[in-house]
Amino acid sequence: MAAPDPTAAAAPSLRAQLAAAHPPVSMATATTRLIQALRALRRAGAPRSPFEGRAALDRALADPPAPGLDAEGLEALKALFARLVHENDDQLALPITEALGGAATHARTAPVALQLRRAPPAATAALIEALLGARLDPPPPGPTPAGSGPGAAKAPSLTLIPAFGAPLDGDCPPVATLSPAAAAEALHRLQGQRLGGEALHLQAALLPGERLPAVPREARHDRGRWARGGPWLRAEDEVGRRSLTPEAIARRQAAWAAAALGPGGRLIDAFCGLGGSAVAFAEAGLRVRACERDPVRAAGAAANLAARGLSGQAKLIEGDAERVVLDLCQRAGDRALLFVDPPWEPEEDGRATDFSALFAATPAVAALVARLPMVMLKLPRAFDLRSLPPGAWRVAYELGAPETGDAQVVRMLTVARGLPEAPPAARAPRWID
Repeated sequence: MAAPDPTAAAAPSLRAQLAAAHPPVSMATATTRLIQALRALRRAGAPRSPFEGRAALDRALADPPAPGLDAEGLEALKALFARLVHENDDQLALPITEALGGAATHARTAPVALQLRRAPPAATAALIEALLGARLDPPPPGPTPAGSGPGAAKAPSLTLIPAFGAPLDGDCPPVATLSPAAAAEALHRLQGQRLGGEALHLQAALLPGERLPAVPREARHDRGRWARGGPWLRAEDEVGRRSLTPEAIARRQAAWAAAALGPGGRLIDAFCGLGGSAVAFAEAGLRVRACERDPVRAAGAAANLAARGLSGQAKLIEGDAERVVLDLCQRAGDRALLFVDPPWEPEEDGRATDFSALFAATPAVAALVARLPMVMLKLPRAFDLRSLPPGAWRVAYELGAPETGDAQVVRMLTVARGLPEAPPAARAPRWID
């Protein structure tokens, strides 16, 4: 039997080919109607069909069509789906399930190679291993095709560098060998997720007629869930519970800044909120000047700093960041690090994922980010890193932790310009099952 080829292009799924076939009908509507019809038939005394469950039906439609299902057969099956949608006849579900059963494949039992065909910018092997929960296979010997990996063309004025460790070889997409169940779970959790502005694309090396097993119901969690740790500040509010940097990540960011600036180094926190980052920076030995325009949140930040005995180490200024931060940066010159955690949802239509949208309301701060020699940004994990201002930016993908159940989840990005490689204390734990 021929070995599976992880580089081979995957055949279009049965769902995709049915969607393209005639007559026109929504496959989402058709599959919902099929499940309803099968359940109605079972209530009337018919045997249970495996396709009553959404997972089994989705698996059958996600596989390529069986070799015997040609274009004419696809159109006949699509016509049955269309009739089921438009006619009040549940019996039409029976020939559809018979056709789907004939096209069904068998679940793979041997280990499967899972290849990451498209990786995030400035990704490292350690990051990919953490996301997959498995060690990467050694790269194959000899040259590989160039131009398809994460190191493909960047704007010459923008350089993206991992915060620590070497970047992935852009000409050699990484491969890990996992159990079929682990590969199915990794595909469910990661496929299409946007990290650093790039949608992940994974491909399992399966033989014709094979499929991965179903993902258990208990594992079908939100693919990018954010675990919630306990509160770590005395004063919190609803906004803070949603946006406060987790303590472990705030400590890592502070360790990176402190290693770069040295004891007593100056840091300006442009949007401090309730002061979580300001607390971490001050406790790392930095002199902090923090700005918050909302008087209630500014009072909360002041209380949090005072509760830690940091009021002398970190000064809070209530006011608009456009004015206050500009003044602070002018006084500090090039000796301070500007830390910016702007609101991630500045508009009603959702989270900003590029530089211009993120800083649309604060152009003066955006100009400082583009101009100052030392800058650190906290960004959403989907943020398009290629939209950053020109310069050499170090990128850290911030993972969760086993104790909060999100060790394989990128929670946010920390990017910095003008700072050396992050020290070990700034590195997220890389947990491998």
